[in-house]
Amino acid sequence: MLDRTAIQCYTGLIDFRGGFAMLDEKDKLIYDLEAEIRRLNDENRKLEETVKWMHELIWQMVKERESEHRDS
Repeated sequence: MLDRTAIQCYTGLIDFRGGFAMLDEKDKLIYDLEAEIRRLNDENRKLEETVKWMHELIWQMVKERESEHRDS
């Protein structure tokens, strides 16, 4: 029976009865890559929203400018 069990995902260490065993390196690499994918997806979503906002603003400014030129 185990006295204590602690898993620390970030460092990839498992602590059983005071001893340490490394998680499989591939599992840690997968965990880290999945975290990076999530971070990049979030960043990409924010950038897409910014580009959409900029596109809408530019078209609004173009339409206003065209309207001003027609009125003068």
